[in-house]
Amino acid sequence: MKKVFLVAVIFCVFGIIDVFASQPSLFVNNKKLNFTEQGPVIIDNRLLVPVRGIFESVGATVTWDPVPKTIHIRYKENEIKMFVDSKRYSVTDKNTGVNVFYDFEVVPQILNNRTLIPLRAVTDGLGGQTNWDPKTKSAYINFGAEVIDEFQTKALEFTIEGKKVQMLQTSSEVRNILGIPQREAKNEAGDLFYTYTGDYKGYIFLGFKGGQLAYAVSNSKNFSANGFKAGSGGYTSPNMNFGADALYFYEDERGTIAAIAASSNGFAPRNLPVSEVEMQIFDFTNGFRVSRGFKPLTYNSKLAGVARKHSEDMAGNDYFSHISQDGRTFDKRITDGGIQFSAAAENIAYGTNDPFRIVHMWILSDGHRANLFRDIDELGVGGSSKGYYTQCFATRK
Repeated sequence: MKKVFLVAVIFCVFGIIDVFASQPSLFVNNKKLNFTEQGPVIIDNRLLVPVRGIFESVGATVTWDPVPKTIHIRYKENEIKMFVDSKRYSVTDKNTGVNVFYDFEVVPQILNNRTLIPLRAVTDGLGGQTNWDPKTKSAYINFGAEVIDEFQTKALEFTIEGKKVQMLQTSSEVRNILGIPQREAKNEAGDLFYTYTGDYKGYIFLGFKGGQLAYAVSNSKNFSANGFKAGSGGYTSPNMNFGADALYFYEDERGTIAAIAASSNGFAPRNLPVSEVEMQIFDFTNGFRVSRGFKPLTYNSKLAGVARKHSEDMAGNDYFSHISQDGRTFDKRITDGGIQFSAAAENIAYGTNDPFRIVHMWILSDGHRANLFRDIDELGVGGSSKGYYTQCFATRK
């Protein structure tokens, strides 16, 4: 998601802008948007779209605050706040008051007095899905109406370590192909989830709705979905539709597809038990480490206990910090947890119970990513149902 400069003086901070090619086309629910002034542009191989034109086309309200250059967008239950020249933006659910923070692949830009944002912000903020046709430089955004293109003619199937599974296969069929999962879990709705870890070279997490495969995510280099491989180069579109199925690409700081998620009919692993979110954060972290050539970390229940207490303390006392309200830092908390270490580190997150989103946000942050790929031995993860999560890393003496 994150260069020979064409116009070095003006655009050097933006990277390459495709100013000489034909302007990209934008379709929302099969209707082409016409821009009389500034239209979409491609910057650093990312499609940026005019804020007002695209959001107002679906009935959202857009307001602009010139100081401090803030964009406010209201759409149904969501309120989105973005800042020009900042990679961080927020989506607030007005019903629950929960804030979820995202990072742009590239920062919003002002061109010809119009604000442009990465296309992914539209789909994150409004829940839509996107297809990108590189031949015609056309983006298709679907907010409920059927989007017709060449991708919808293929059924969604995945390959993990040479074994092939398809959407809507039953849990027993998947077990016959992939074997017995290392872990099973159910959410509040009774949906079934399988985790295959192995040595993390073939990590995959699967979700079943009504007994049929409806979700998959993997950051293994041995995983592919309809020809798209984790560990390969980036794509301009964050989503691709295949009929009722869709792929979502998690890009890393290098612009590489670090992980791929697949969903049928919008199914996602919601309302997982906190204990399962903790373990998925642990597994997803190890999947990333192995894909980058690092050894997997060993699970440490004492570290998990320290992490859980800190997450619960932050949730119970409504704060978000590496320093506890009693003044203790993470190293002191780890020592107090009965662990003597020669090296230690901590990551914290707040705002979502989606384990894959949490680790992805850490991957995109320099400091958090350094901890994820640190030369260290053990990891424990602890969380709270209110969306606070902590990772504690250590190498014991």
